[in-house]
Amino acid sequence: MNIHPTGLQPQSVSIDPPMPDVIDSLKRLERIGSENSKTTEKLMDAAREIERVIVKAFAPETADEVIQVVIPPKDRWSDANEKGICIPLPNPGRVVRKYWIENCALQFRSSGSGANGTSVSKNRTTALEFSEDIAKGLLDYVNEALAQHKAKTEEASSVLTDVIAKLKQ
Repeated sequence: MNIHPTGLQPQSVSIDPPMPDVIDSLKRLERIGSENSKTTEKLMDAAREIERVIVKAFAPETADEVIQVVIPPKDRWSDANEKGICIPLPNPGRVVRKYWIENCALQFRSSGSGANGTSVSKNRTTALEFSEDIAKGLLDYVNEALAQHKAKTEEASSVLTDVIAKLKQ
């Protein structure tokens, strides 16, 4: 009888074929994983498309132009000097996110998070948060901000064209 150097008797190892429930579980995992990938791809595509529409509507002149997108309630965000403004969603205990356009991308940042923004279409997590805000009325605030952006641009354009007209007299 052979004795193993550790003093233990060798054990015979039985390699049985995988159990049917393990194979079925693996197949379910592959199917669900594939479905999840397709669903995530749809989510990301939708976030990118809505981001594209919003950025195009605000029409930044250059990539480094920063445009505030949403009107702030004064009592909901303390760092008013930072770029971006917060969204006044109805739930007071909720995390508040600021939205702005920078580098031709719609950026957001949650209250209590770091100073840098994140593109709404960066990854699944950001797209989910963006989707949540869209469902709670973000586009209404974006439309209001766009109307104010347009009015301010029209007013400034009128001032400048009036000056030009006076210079030509």
